[in-house]
Amino acid sequence: MLAATALSLTLLPAIRHETVRVWLDAAEIKPHRSRYWLHSQDPEFERKMLDVADFLTWLIKQQPSHVRIHEVLDNLSAHGTEAVEKVVAKHRGRVSLHNTSTHASWLNMVELYFAEVSRNVLRRGNFESIPDLQEKLLAYVAWTNENAGPYRWTYTGQPLTN
Repeated sequence: MLAATALSLTLLPAIRHETVRVWLDAAEIKPHRSRYWLHSQDPEFERKMLDVADFLTWLIKQQPSHVRIHEVLDNLSAHGTEAVEKVVAKHRGRVSLHNTSTHASWLNMVELYFAEVSRNVLRRGNFESIPDLQEKLLAYVAWTNENAGPYRWTYTGQPLTN
C-alpha cells in the first residue's frame, strides 16, 4: 500500500523498462507467458458484442444464396455468444466459422496490415463520403498488391536487447 501510494505520488524516480526487464529475467519471471482470464471492463462491451452478431447477419444478406461464407475469427469472446450461434444455426451449411489458434503469428501479420491501412489511409484522411472512403481503401489495397514482395522473417527467437 505504501509503495503504491509512493508511486502514485511520484515520490520514487521513474524506473526504466530495461531495468524491469533485467530484474524479471534474473528472477526468471515471464509475465508474457502467463495465462489469465480477462473480463472486459468496457461499458460498451455488450453493444460491441451485438455489433458482431449484426455485422454477420448483414454480411450473409449481401451474398447470393448459393455462396458459402467462411468467417475467420480470433478468440474474442464476443464471437462465441449465443446470438452468433443462433445466426450460424439459422444458416447452417452456408456459414462456417473458423477460429484461429491462440497467438497465431499469421493473424498478427493481418493485424499489422490493418494497422498500416489505419496509418496510411484512415488516420488524417479526408473523406467526402462513404463511397470516397471505399474508393481510397480499395486504391490502397490495389497499390499494396501491386507493390507486394515476400516478407523476410528475421527474428531468431533470441531475446531482444538494447
